[in-house]
Amino acid sequence: MKPSSFFSYRAGVLFLLLFSLVFAGCGSSASSPEAVVQKYFRAIADNNVDAVLSCFPLKTVDQKNMPAVRAWAQAGLAAQHAGFKAMGGLKSVKTTIAKQEGNTAFASALITTGNGQTFEQQVILVNEDGWKISIGPVVEMLGL
Repeated sequence: MKPSSFFSYRAGVLFLLLFSLVFAGCGSSASSPEAVVQKYFRAIADNNVDAVLSCFPLKTVDQKNMPAVRAWAQAGLAAQHAGFKAMGGLKSVKTTIAKQEGNTAFASALITTGNGQTFEQQVILVNEDGWKISIGPVVEMLGL
């Protein structure tokens, strides 16, 4: 699978990568935007939906909508995980913070797969009781 087709999946899974974006801990224990990005991509590679969801600021999502959010996440995760698996898994993620303004950080993740392919993913993070990957547009799109 070519990297471009791998990332065609992300359109349906904007949050699974925002991009971008497994690792050291996304919850309130995440000490840095870099740690969240690492955790996020590792969770995708490990096919771990709970770890992926922990990387997003979901406390404002009504609990009655969480099954829909989880189903959406699982569908996107399956596609992303398949892409990583087809490329030999995840070898490394190198994260650079391009800009940080208050509670918002703009990151770039350089991802290397097991077969040596590399691609870059842009990620926007917000600090809401710990750093999380922003999914504002997704929440709006889903009406949550």
